Amino acid sequence: VIDLVQQLTGNDPNGEGMLKISVPRGRTYIFTMEEGSRVYLFQETQLVFPGTLGANGREVPLDGEAYCEVARDEERPVVVKTAGASVKVLGTSFNVTAYSPQSTVETALVSGSVEINNRLLRPDQMAIVYPEDGKIEILPVSGDSYRERVAGNWVFDYIPLENIMEELRLWFDFD
Repeated sequence: VIDLVQQLTGNDPNGEGMLKISVPRGRTYIFTMEEGSRVYLFQETQLVFPGTLGANGREVPLDGEAYCEVARDEERPVVVKTAGASVKVLGTSFNVTAYSPQSTVETALVSGSVEINNRLLRPDQMAIVYPEDGKIEILPVSGDSYRERVAGNWVFDYIPLENIMEELRLWFDFD
């Protein structure tokens, strides 16, 4: 597991350095942050986060997919930054899919509430952000399917077979 974590220096405003986790294809990495937030990183994902919790919040750049159970802390919110969206979280469970070659960023809310590019989501809603024009589409989803994924089960409702095969390719590292 230690081969997935890299210490970065000079990037944290608190002077503590940053940590970068890179998860290869076919792997999943789960960790708990110092304040109790639990993060599930899926295949081909990179996440950068501060080594210690800052006074003003936590900004974490993400490229890939993560399911997060964020500990509530109104004084220090988490902001997940992707190539096309900013997800502000106070305390909630949600999934973000933001692989850099894709043209959209998807955020599915399981519980609590999040703001994505200043739009509020409710549980069992997904925001799809189109970064090229800033458009946001809100759709209903089942939060249970994201909980199942974290438990190692796959649930696909109304998903084209080619999308399912692409996801399985990443999970199980095959072409």
